[in-house]
Amino acid sequence: MPVVPQTQAWPVNTNIPTLRPDEIHLWLIPTDLPAAVQNHAYQNLDTDEKNRADRFRVEHARQQHIIAHATLRTLLSAYQEIPPDELRFEKGERGKPALVTTHHAEPLHFNLSHSGNYALLGLCRNHPLGVDIEQKKEIRDARGLINRFFTQMEAREFECLDGDKLINRFYRLWTCKEALLKAEGQGITGGLDSFAISLEAEIPLTTVWQKVSNAHIWANPDWMLKELVIPNQYAGAVACYAGIREINCFTADIGKII
Repeated sequence: MPVVPQTQAWPVNTNIPTLRPDEIHLWLIPTDLPAAVQNHAYQNLDTDEKNRADRFRVEHARQQHIIAHATLRTLLSAYQEIPPDELRFEKGERGKPALVTTHHAEPLHFNLSHSGNYALLGLCRNHPLGVDIEQKKEIRDARGLINRFFTQMEAREFECLDGDKLINRFYRLWTCKEALLKAEGQGITGGLDSFAISLEAEIPLTTVWQKVSNAHIWANPDWMLKELVIPNQYAGAVACYAGIREINCFTADIGKII
């Protein structure tokens, strides 16, 4: 089993540590930053990323996109030890972005998620992974969403919950499902109700999940799924290769990294 600190302190880091083949690095990226940082980050984007940023009509969403993708580009460049303008991306069959490995760089898989004032980036050598982060907010029709997107087994576990307990469990379950589907390269179109997850009363180191009878065929039938302890009312999860032995968590110091 991988070593994952239960407290997950997410220490601030400006150095790029070595990423071993049996390890995952998770970076928590603050995106609510001063305009000067945002403007500097914008200059680090390529033409396509700038065009996407310019299409946002909501300033918060634009800032989130700029900071998250500029940090992604900077960190990928540092891990691969190549200039940012040499990074090349491609999309899988279902649209999941991937980094094209050059002749002088090791394979590097990544996955990015963002919500509220944070983004979450996962990195792994040789093995795909999926991450998800969600800001916990009030949900207008929580039970309707539960019955629509979750399995009957999962929905029954919400019957005796209300208030904060219901909201917390909803986001714990949602992030676990999103992370697993993203690791598979499916996204939520792969069917949140195509597999069931069993959550313990407290956040476990490893979360148990199983396919339901109508599930699609998984590329990897043995994903390891872990919940993350993220501060400030956020829920998070990572799904990865079962042979991973260590997961290390960092907070990016954006002003010094970008």
